[in-house]
Amino acid sequence: MGELTQTGVVQHLQNGQLLRDIYLKKHKLLPSDWSTDHLYLETTGKSRTLQSGLALLYGFLPDFDWKKIHFRHQPSALFCSGNCYCPMRNQYLEKEQRRQYLLRLKNSQLERTYEDMARIVDVPTKQLRAANPIDSMLCRFCHNVSFPCTRNGCIDMEHFKVIKTHQIEDERERREKKLYLGYALLGAHPILNQTVNR
Repeated sequence: MGELTQTGVVQHLQNGQLLRDIYLKKHKLLPSDWSTDHLYLETTGKSRTLQSGLALLYGFLPDFDWKKIHFRHQPSALFCSGNCYCPMRNQYLEKEQRRQYLLRLKNSQLERTYEDMARIVDVPTKQLRAANPIDSMLCRFCHNVSFPCTRNGCIDMEHFKVIKTHQIEDERERREKKLYLGYALLGAHPILNQTVNR
């Protein structure tokens, strides 16, 4: 099953068309007799990155020759190739995760909300992370799909409000502490270097 939504596919197709207009039509940066040396593609083992790449590629080159396309497998979601070892980046991430954990512990209403949601969807509370219910809730807001319901009850707007309030607080603290910024800057460094080298 695909992990990329239809909306995501459409966005990648449109981005590919924009890139085609700029890179191919306007600046003619890819020759008509292009080879694998002209077009470099990387993807992780996650199907959504492959699906994103294919959708973008199709928008960019709708008549591409599959035999001329080579995808390089990237084992890391940071796209850091052989330069993934970075102890300082890992320290930033560990401190950021600890900050998030401590903030969550301080919020008893959030904890009760997670317990209630976990009971509804029948998973252990410790397994329930913000991304799980938020993904489900975004389906409601982005695609007008109803909140998840089971025989144990329904996830509802009150659950969402508690999580949203916590996430706003989390984002405010994240900006103040700048731990994730340090992690993100060090995480982006390898792919930026690869881009410059290419």
